[in-house]
Amino acid sequence: MKVNAEWRRKETIAHGIPRACVSHGLRRALWFLVLFCCVAAFILQAIQIVDKFLRHDIIVSVELRFERIPFPSVTVCNLNPYKNSLAREMGSVKDTVSEVLLERSIAMP
Repeated sequence: MKVNAEWRRKETIAHGIPRACVSHGLRRALWFLVLFCCVAAFILQAIQIVDKFLRHDIIVSVELRFERIPFPSVTVCNLNPYKNSLAREMGSVKDTVSEVLLERSIAMP
């Protein structure tokens, strides 16, 4: 049993346990104090989280505010990057635009 405990204290991923076991005197007491404080903080936070979860609080807050918008209240944005009527007049541009639109219509499900 002692061999198993020795192996566990050396191979643990909690860095405080091996340091507390290897240190001597005041350092050992400080390591155990730090380790105890960390474990106590973990337990306290775990209890608080479980308590908060088990309360099943449903909090809904809806607030609607309508404010007046200064003039101009509506802005129209032209998202068309080219002038359609001009593109139809020019042959090469018209063909390119037609190809792009055809590719997009084929690619889109």
